Amino acid sequence: LSATEQRDFLQQKNQGHDSSLAMQIDVWSANKITSAFAFAEHFPGDKRAPVALAQAAQELFSAGDLKRSLEAATLVTSWQPSVEKDLKTTTLLLTGHLYFDLEDYVQAEQTYREVLPRLAGTKHGATIERIAASIYKRSEQQLLADNTREAVANLLRIQGIAPDSSISVTGQYDAANHLMALEAWAEAETVLLNFRRRYPRHVLTEAIAAKLVLVYEQSQAWSKAADELSQIALNHEDGEVRRQSLYLAAVNYEKAEEWGAAIARFRRYAHAYAQPFEPLTEARFKMAELYKRTDEPQKRKFWLRKLVLGHEQGPGTERSLYLAALSATELAEKNYQDFVRLPLSLPL
Repeated sequence: LSATEQRDFLQQKNQGHDSSLAMQIDVWSANKITSAFAFAEHFPGDKRAPVALAQAAQELFSAGDLKRSLEAATLVTSWQPSVEKDLKTTTLLLTGHLYFDLEDYVQAEQTYREVLPRLAGTKHGATIERIAASIYKRSEQQLLADNTREAVANLLRIQGIAPDSSISVTGQYDAANHLMALEAWAEAETVLLNFRRRYPRHVLTEAIAAKLVLVYEQSQAWSKAADELSQIALNHEDGEVRRQSLYLAAVNYEKAEEWGAAIARFRRYAHAYAQPFEPLTEARFKMAELYKRTDEPQKRKFWLRKLVLGHEQGPGTERSLYLAALSATELAEKNYQDFVRLPLSLPL
């Protein structure tokens, strides 16, 4: 039994009795560990010396004395001549855990990488996860030190090590957010698109389209922004989000000078959403203006009439009154010109 197991056993046997035996076990355990260090120092040629140190390292780790445990474990892993294979593997793995718990994540990663080829099965997989966790924790330290670029590089590195782990998923998502904060739009786009391609069913993927819209709008890639908004307008579960996205898709297609796509979205909006009144009015106005641009006068007149009727039948605003007046003036222009062309002579 280890010292910890012995102490637990005696404490169970002496529940309700004097705890002096447990206290004695602590003393014996401390003396045993001290003796292990002394034995290794004075008899380095004895093959039992590194075994005693390895056991001391484990017991110190269990007791929470991480620095002394690391000291003992390091002696074992650097022992010359090298210790027996299984003992070194076990002690290297412990050393990685110690560096991790001591928040030395660079050394933790290096140690886990050193021991990884020695492992198989579940231990191999678990150690890959520990490498990924070490890198992620290192990135957190870099973020606290305002080394965002270095942190992003580490977060992106996780994918090559444990691509299907939850740490990799979180790392990729966090990296994209940090790149957006840095206004590194092209890099953020690459990471976001890669995330959506690799993890199409992940819950975080639902937010990718909205992030891409921001990236594309900041990059003035209006057509790409409109494409993303069009998909949100079709697929989002929230009806209000669908409405706003459809309108913004039309606006972005207009900015991209894709008149046909803009017309299709504004038309769909105007037919689908009678409320709120203000964006409906603007959609009707946009339709009239776009048909002027595409030189389709009859279709333009249709939407000019919609603006007049919309103001008369709706709640009415200063903006809708202004647009209705402009529309009515244009619609009356042909009748006015016909009137002007009629000659007047006496007698009337």
